[in-house]
Amino acid sequence: MKIKSIPILIFLIVGTLGVFQEENDVLVLEDRNFNDALKEYPKLLVEFYAPWCAHCKVLAPLYAKAAATLKAHDPPYRIAKIDGTANVKTNHKYHLEGYPTLKFFVNGEPSDYKGPRTDEGIVSFVLKKMGPPATHIKSLEDLKDFNAEHKLSMILFTHKGSEEEKLFEKVVESLEGNYYGIIYDKSAFDFYIASDPTVIAFKHYDNLRSDFSGPFTQKDLTAFLELNQVPWILPFDDNTIQHVFGKQRPALFFFRKNEDAGVYDPMLVSLSFKTQGSVILVYTDLALESNKRLADFLGVPASVMPKALLLDSSMNKYIHNGALNELALIQFLDNWKAGLLHPYYRTQPAPEKEYEDGVRILVGSTFGDIVFDEKKDVVVEFFAPWCGNCKKLAGEYRKVAKYFKKNENVVIAKLDSTENEVHGHQISNYPVIKMFPAKNKTAIEYTGTKDADGIIKFIEENTSFKSEKVDL
Repeated sequence: MKIKSIPILIFLIVGTLGVFQEENDVLVLEDRNFNDALKEYPKLLVEFYAPWCAHCKVLAPLYAKAAATLKAHDPPYRIAKIDGTANVKTNHKYHLEGYPTLKFFVNGEPSDYKGPRTDEGIVSFVLKKMGPPATHIKSLEDLKDFNAEHKLSMILFTHKGSEEEKLFEKVVESLEGNYYGIIYDKSAFDFYIASDPTVIAFKHYDNLRSDFSGPFTQKDLTAFLELNQVPWILPFDDNTIQHVFGKQRPALFFFRKNEDAGVYDPMLVSLSFKTQGSVILVYTDLALESNKRLADFLGVPASVMPKALLLDSSMNKYIHNGALNELALIQFLDNWKAGLLHPYYRTQPAPEKEYEDGVRILVGSTFGDIVFDEKKDVVVEFFAPWCGNCKKLAGEYRKVAKYFKKNENVVIAKLDSTENEVHGHQISNYPVIKMFPAKNKTAIEYTGTKDADGIIKFIEENTSFKSEKVDL
């Protein structure tokens, strides 16, 4: 018995000495040692994941590859992960809303990772955070080499100790990438026809070079650097997801079959020189199985290709229904900038049966009339048909509907958020329950346990209409 207990004793001792379990070179953390890890590694990237999460499974080999690269670096750097579903204390502390979530901790303080979810992107991000914010380049030849090594490089031309240098380092500290540089060499100024101070973005794509000469304010410099971080035209992939959805940048999606690329892609190139990166141009083939989730999210079936759709920074969607040529798309973008377009919201047809087991069935087109009836309290479950937690809730929610059945002033309703969209209520995690009280229609979100008793108590605490007690 004593011999068998030794491994357990060793494990407990190791767990208290700052040595952490590893899986594919990734540190595996738990509630009990999470804070120890943040003390051991003052700068640490952590992935919060769920074992059942499909996106986490896609990220896993890329994250492991990044971990191996960083571990082999001189000096070595480490990254970590924690199962958010099994470590509730840490999950709640950082208010996780979905998986995977990546956070970078500096002396215990977290910030969201918004870079590309690729091994190269993760490595680049960590190296940038661990090293100086910008590389000091000594000579013109070194600058040529630096530009050749990077598809994108952003270089400040200035004199040593300038205020612009301090501002540049402050701004790039918070941006992704390790392609920022500073040079004082006058021969480099002459070769690139650069004034003091200026920032030049050297690119192996788009217009090859973009110059920023000021004003040197944090806002203007940040806008220039962020604008030039992303190519004007992108294929739809994980990297694009981060640039468009992660950073909420306006994007014009152009859907076409891959075999029609030769017809439409030259038009996009020409259009990109008109938009100059103010709107990212994204192209893809919706018929690909890998794009099914994109088609479902945007509400554009593959059968309508070719098609153009604009997604603005607030994630509002605008469908282009006219001719698909450069002039028409320029006019479409101009109309959007002028506020002349109306957002597109996906909706199912109105249901033949308004109720299902006492629960009112809502769709996008009926949501407003029912929910914003000022004479009624309306409780809405935003659900997804494939969601396991929604299926578990279904029986409890029917009990809630039964409880309030005789109260005509309280409506218990549900909306399939995968097929219907409602302005101001974009749902990413399911299920979500919100109450829209009579007269004051500001939504109150339910955060309690997903059972009938908890939901009923929540409604009664927020309603002005009394209900008869019903045995459930």
